[in-house]
Amino acid sequence: MSSSETSRASRTPVMREVPAPGAAVVARGGRLRVDLNAGWRFVRDEESARGSSPADRNGHVPTFESLDAAELVNLPHSVRLDPLNASGGRNFQGVCWYARELRVREEWRGRIVYLHFEGAMHIVDV
Repeated sequence: MSSSETSRASRTPVMREVPAPGAAVVARGGRLRVDLNAGWRFVRDEESARGSSPADRNGHVPTFESLDAAELVNLPHSVRLDPLNASGGRNFQGVCWYARELRVREEWRGRIVYLHFEGAMHIVDV
């Protein structure tokens, strides 16, 4: 290993252990970061992919309780995994629902809490 590789490697921060899903870690600046990627309920609305929106069906929006039988997934997550070209080059174009319970900790009382989502496919309501 050359001296430039050694010096570059020593400057690179390395996370020695990956926190378990749901684990809390203290980030730089003393901020608490909680991993919320595990344990989401997921439902793909097949009717919406055929052109029928939830609003067309009397505004049907599932409640958290109605998603009890939903598939349990971890994020990041793909709406549908199809074989190459199975869809004729067209991805699923419908509505999907994700739900997850978030327990607010007592020690958060009186503090500013941010909920950060890294991405969504197109349109999102939180």
